[in-house]
Amino acid sequence: MRRAGRCIIYFGASPRTHPMPRCWMCENCSTEDVQHFHQFIVRQAHTMEAQEMAQHMHEHLTASQPAAPALPAPKEILAHIQKHMLHPHVRVAQILRNLLDLAEMLQELVVSRAEDGTPLIDVRTVTVYLKVVAEIMQVYRTSDLSKMLFAETDA
Repeated sequence: MRRAGRCIIYFGASPRTHPMPRCWMCENCSTEDVQHFHQFIVRQAHTMEAQEMAQHMHEHLTASQPAAPALPAPKEILAHIQKHMLHPHVRVAQILRNLLDLAEMLQELVVSRAEDGTPLIDVRTVTVYLKVVAEIMQVYRTSDLSKMLFAETDA
């Protein structure tokens, strides 16, 4: 492992394991393009899905460096955003999206129907659902709400 600018580059998991593939975004974090991408990710994490950001960055890299060898694929950029970006704005946005997805899935599982059509409520699922909702509310309470894009403001 070595530090390059503000990034950490992992060259291998450990001497006893298989080497980890290198992350193009981490290796090139001192370049102007990647620094611009990191700023873009931090600014837009609350407005765009990580997959969409990765696709935009891939298209920009391909257009701006058509002859460059070994540019990262969108899935590699996505992995960088999801695994290597530790900025709080990026992580909070990811955590909140994951919790909201989980809450939505649990909400669908809370009520089922018996064979005769009678609604059945799974109390254990309701309990888990309420805990997830409490975690979502905690994220909202502890986060910078201006970074969650409830509405565009001029201020």
